[in-house]
Amino acid sequence: MDFLNFLKSNLPSSSETDRIKWANEIISQDLDLASLTDLYNCDYKIASRYLWLLSSIGDINSKLLLNYLPALLELRRKKAHKNTEGTFANFWLIAGVPIINE
Repeated sequence: MDFLNFLKSNLPSSSETDRIKWANEIISQDLDLASLTDLYNCDYKIASRYLWLLSSIGDINSKLLLNYLPALLELRRKKAHKNTEGTFANFWLIAGVPIINE
């Protein structure tokens, strides 16, 4: 099972500890965050936990999150999940606002 499918299966029941562990794996393996974009397009439970995972990634490596934010904001323009405005504001607190989105 590839990591994307692993996350699809495990994010809905994940804990913060799980997501921090996975965030460290993503960073240490230099995994391209764009390869996980499909998680945002899943149902709300997976998508919301994916966003929480991105927050954990940003807490560990804010530059990685900052570099991915323009693509993520474009995804949000195409498909906005309920109650995600605060999550995106949190991303800006963690990583800053990308110059392209100022």
